[in-house]
Amino acid sequence: MAIVSEFVGNVVQHAHTDADLRLELRRDLLTVAVTDGNPTLPVRRPPSSTRESGLGLGIVTALATAWGANPTSVGGKVVWATIRVRNPNATAGINNSWRNGQ
Repeated sequence: MAIVSEFVGNVVQHAHTDADLRLELRRDLLTVAVTDGNPTLPVRRPPSSTRESGLGLGIVTALATAWGANPTSVGGKVVWATIRVRNPNATAGINNSWRNGQ
């Protein structure tokens, strides 16, 4: 999931703290939330042909129904996004063949 990758990648690249990932499905909305210990809120930058990074939050904007960031009471932040799920009653197929080296 691109949104999870972007949020967790931002913690590794910018926050340099531990992180907590929360996924919550309510009806047809999936919420992705990543909490870290850095108080600096993310800023979406316009695309640039001179930068190799900085496009991730634009991708999040395109994929998510909504997204944002809020400070936490302990000095960090939580970055969240909601995604509309097309069929919340669908079952997911799980492929565990990787566990056997396949």
